[in-house]
Amino acid sequence: ITTLKEEFAAEKQSIREEFFREIEANGAEVEMLAREKNVLEDTLGALQKEHARSEGHLKEKLNKVKEDVNGMKKMQEFQYADLKRRNEELTSENSSLEVLMLKKANE
Repeated sequence: ITTLKEEFAAEKQSIREEFFREIEANGAEVEMLAREKNVLEDTLGALQKEHARSEGHLKEKLNKVKEDVNGMKKMQEFQYADLKRRNEELTSENSSLEVLMLKKANE
């Protein structure tokens, strides 16, 4: 019986030692996973900041393009109005010249 008790105690001690080794190994793995999680969170944060910065830059560029397009539209409207006015002036001058030519031809 004493031998059985000793064997049982030795087996119990062996199981305890294995259990604590597994706990230590699991603890080390948990620490490693926690470090990896922190690295991934830091990377994600950096990527989100870069995305926001890029998005802001693209929005600025888009607004600049919109401003440029609006400026070009206004310039075209001004040029069109100027050409239309000039065309009306030339049409009026042409009509006046035609009237003069008809008067000269009738004289």
